[in-house]
Amino acid sequence: MKKYLTINEAYIYSYKFLSDLYFQNLDDDLGGFLGGMSPEIWIGENAGDEDLYNQWIISASKISNSKKLTLKESFLTMIEFLNMQDEQYDEEWAKKLSNKLLSDRVWFKKWVNQEISKDKQC
Repeated sequence: MKKYLTINEAYIYSYKFLSDLYFQNLDDDLGGFLGGMSPEIWIGENAGDEDLYNQWIISASKISNSKKLTLKESFLTMIEFLNMQDEQYDEEWAKKLSNKLLSDRVWFKKWVNQEISKDKQC
């Protein structure tokens, strides 16, 4: 199990985690957000939506000043990233989702288990 993720790896990891949540409930707001966040629209090392990726960088810098994040820090970066969507763009769904993810430890366990599952596939 990886103990640290680069900021870019944490972004992709968050995308996959949020995608799994999307496919569980097919929330249109989350689906639209994921469309802009998708690493599949990147051109080489450049994010398809640079503004969104820059928000991720800002969120990560609020959580840690390191270039690598622990799993907990990467989870908290995702929470900060969702909260930023509400603060800057009045995206209430993002605030509700971040509150849901923080309110029950099961979500962080799923976050960690996603990393363990990924390692087992390698």
